[in-house]
Amino acid sequence: MLRIFRFFMRFAIAVSALGIFQVVGAQNGSISASPNPCAVPVGGTCSASISWTTGGTSLASIWVEADHSGPIAPVLFAQGTSGSQGASWIQTGNYLFVLRNGSAQYGPELARVTVTGATQGASLEASPQSCAVPSAGTCGTTLTWSTAPAVISTVWVESDHTGPITPRDVAQGTSGSASISWIQIGTYAFVLRQGTASSGIELARTTVTGTSSTPVNPYQAEFVGASISTTMQAGAQYTAQLTFRNVGTDTWTSSGAYRLGSQNPQDNQVWGSGRVELPHSVSPGQSVTFTFQVAAPSTPGQYNFQWKMLREMVTWFGQPSTNQVIDVQDATPTPPGNGEIQVPTWSLGATASSSYPGLPPSLAVDGNSGTQWSAGNFPVQWIQVDVGQTRYLTKVRLLVSQFPNGATTHEVWAGDSEAALRRISVISGPTVSPQWLEARIDQDARFVRIVTTSSPSWVGWFEIVPYELPGPETYDQFIPLGRSVSGSFQSDGQPHFWSTVRRTETWTDVHWGNSIEEFEIRRNCFGGEDYVWLNAYRDAATGNRWGLETTKALVVDHESGVATDITSGGACGRSGQPYAKLRVGGPYTMKVWMNMFRTDGVTVGRRVYWQATYSRQSGVLNSCWVSGGSNFRPGLRQDEAWWDRRKNDLTDVWETDSPTGVRIDTTSPTYSGWAIGAGTLGTPATGLFAGNPSYPEPTGLNVVNGRWGVFGKRAGWAWDGRDTHGQVLCLNSAIW
Repeated sequence: MLRIFRFFMRFAIAVSALGIFQVVGAQNGSISASPNPCAVPVGGTCSASISWTTGGTSLASIWVEADHSGPIAPVLFAQGTSGSQGASWIQTGNYLFVLRNGSAQYGPELARVTVTGATQGASLEASPQSCAVPSAGTCGTTLTWSTAPAVISTVWVESDHTGPITPRDVAQGTSGSASISWIQIGTYAFVLRQGTASSGIELARTTVTGTSSTPVNPYQAEFVGASISTTMQAGAQYTAQLTFRNVGTDTWTSSGAYRLGSQNPQDNQVWGSGRVELPHSVSPGQSVTFTFQVAAPSTPGQYNFQWKMLREMVTWFGQPSTNQVIDVQDATPTPPGNGEIQVPTWSLGATASSSYPGLPPSLAVDGNSGTQWSAGNFPVQWIQVDVGQTRYLTKVRLLVSQFPNGATTHEVWAGDSEAALRRISVISGPTVSPQWLEARIDQDARFVRIVTTSSPSWVGWFEIVPYELPGPETYDQFIPLGRSVSGSFQSDGQPHFWSTVRRTETWTDVHWGNSIEEFEIRRNCFGGEDYVWLNAYRDAATGNRWGLETTKALVVDHESGVATDITSGGACGRSGQPYAKLRVGGPYTMKVWMNMFRTDGVTVGRRVYWQATYSRQSGVLNSCWVSGGSNFRPGLRQDEAWWDRRKNDLTDVWETDSPTGVRIDTTSPTYSGWAIGAGTLGTPATGLFAGNPSYPEPTGLNVVNGRWGVFGKRAGWAWDGRDTHGQVLCLNSAIW
């Protein structure tokens, strides 16, 4: 059998050689790249087009088997029997592309090509680089450029004798030369860029200067431009920039006493100094930018800002800068007369996209324009201010922190929640540091976010100041009614604790150690007003409850002098003691006559007179307030005193008396008096109800306890008066 198999194999080979049988399916292919090599600009990549064809195949694939770093695991580049595909990621080095039959990465090889990325080299020269411009004429130069590897490039002129311009196409090609005949006096910048777009990668550049061919005054200056805020805050520091070109024949040097001097009027000291030193020497045809700090005048008004070149003790010369009229405003922004006010800094919190170490976002809302938040990075960056609760925000003012000065864009977003912010406005234009910017909001919001999308500087703000139209304040903004909070106080030199327990939206228990006071908000109690009532006292240890029954309650309006009896004809009832108006308005005094009963089934009690005067304080500094990072708060002051015939002892039994009267013992007073301010509570003869013995006011001699204090917004109580043992009470709490 082996002999038969060998015979047939020799026979098949012989027949094939004689052409009797045809061999079918021979595979072949070719692959190429263009351009090869391709030019790789500095820090970039180049692109090569890979083309291939095959014969005798139903599918072929191209694999990249080496890149600029050397051999790699094969990476599929393309598939198909023929085609073309770009490789735009060629870096400096060699890449191996292998054409294989089929789709497998190690299929039969048909062809291969190596693509080289070569570092782009280029040159651009001008001859002559300086030419003489005749009177009312122009001069010329020849530009020569080359690229290696050769790549299509464009020569653009990007500034002329007037300064920077929109780029203009001068010539194109991989290399070549072009004659320029339109040079005037001044400096021109020519830039060679890859490709045909004015934004292509820069390959090389050169400058050409046109100089005057006729004798000129050696002292000549041309004003080019300025950057300065036209609105300033009195006394603040700002950065100014002025640019001048030397169009004379002398070189400006510091040793030659060349300087910038103030004008309008000449040598004025309005901006802190009348001279600015030259930052460097300036040859004929060159420009110089003076960057210097100016101090805005301390008095608001409009001031001229104009400067000119001079050589000290020789001459003033050249064009002065364009005069700028600067509007200097009050350093502290004043709210307009529409009722809007600044949201207090104690209620503000802030977060940010990032912060430079030591410059947190809280410094932008601390009310101090000498501190600042900085993101420590360029845009896009944001800072978000939380105003503590939803308010009707009218606007936000922003004090710029920026260096260098220049064009910026800031977006202002606002909303009730962080998830529902919407863009309100965009502030865009040149800004300087420090400068106040302003954006309207005019909507209910709790959060305001400032997003800086463009700036030449790290993003930062000295101050962010939101404004609001406040609603009417209520008593429970000062006292945590309907809320549960806790704190501590000092009495007899010992620390004690207090807390409030919310029973309902309008009912709160205040705990003072073993003593509990029950407060309630009563709506539309009298004349549509809402009042806070003290319903009872309780002993937490024994459970004994002392209820209050009002026999007469008067509210005296200090502005009108009118006294209103709120126990007559109203819906308040008489159970409990009217303690304060819920809605805080102008100053008023409450005067209450009442009975106190222990409600444990035993009817014992006493007669009590209580009086308190309330007045709103726009701002109070109190060392007792340690919550929230500030001791300064809006406050509600209460001057309070109460009286009975005997000592303040709830176990003391009061003898039977008229249910509507208070008996006064002026002949043998039990205690020495305590006065509110500079006066006493009054006497039956001179008090508000003189001649009406049913409701006399007690004298100061009969006041057995009293105090005055200030309730701070979200800061706790601060009783600066005295308790029965002569101790100062500081009641501090967490922010509620």
